[in-house]
Amino acid sequence: MRIFISYRRDDTAGRAGRLFDVLVSRLGGRNVFQDVAAIAPGADFTQQVADAIAKSDAAPAIRVRTP
Repeated sequence: MRIFISYRRDDTAGRAGRLFDVLVSRLGGRNVFQDVAAIAPGADFTQQVADAIAKSDAAPAIRVRTP
């Protein structure tokens, strides 16, 4: 199972990071994609994200509920 974590850095980065940690502990680091952990400096960000989505089995979207 490969997971792509989709989130907005402005308001959900912390939650996404905690989810990333839990998923990595259960599925292993090679099976969970979060941009800040997976994309090397200087790499083509757009291409890396597109490739990761294409290889993923699931992509939970993390968002903040607004009142």
